[in-house]
Amino acid sequence: MFESNNMVVVCQFSDMNTTEWENLRYALGKDEIKVKMFPNRITCKALENTKYREITPLFLASTVVTYSKEAKVKPLLSGIRKQPKMDILGGKVDNRLLSRKTIVDYSKLPSLTEQHVQLLQMLSEHSSRLTMLLEQNQMNLSGNLSQYFEQGENKS
Repeated sequence: MFESNNMVVVCQFSDMNTTEWENLRYALGKDEIKVKMFPNRITCKALENTKYREITPLFLASTVVTYSKEAKVKPLLSGIRKQPKMDILGGKVDNRLLSRKTIVDYSKLPSLTEQHVQLLQMLSEHSSRLTMLLEQNQMNLSGNLSQYFEQGENKS
């Protein structure tokens, strides 16, 4: 599961009834986020010799794993906020282990597409400014030479 999904987040829950579980699964399922419960001992044993072994301390209490192919952190957080008996402990997003705070911070980042647009705007703005500065000296020289040439013709 950790290898095949871009987002795997471990959550702690307390005393949720069947209706609350179904509502949570439905809300997260709309964004293609799955929720599964695994026995902690088996999960820790499965992660023991992997690069994700540092996440095993999260599997101590009543935990559930939420995961999706894409990093859909914002929808996950909004779904979990609606369920007061569930809290994020940490997880893996884009092959990086993150704490609860870092996951929340990650959700505030703009999407990759938005970042690409911002980068292209910055690059094009600076390149057009550079072009203008380079052309400005040539235009000044051309204007000065034209003026000098006109002054020379007026004297003759």
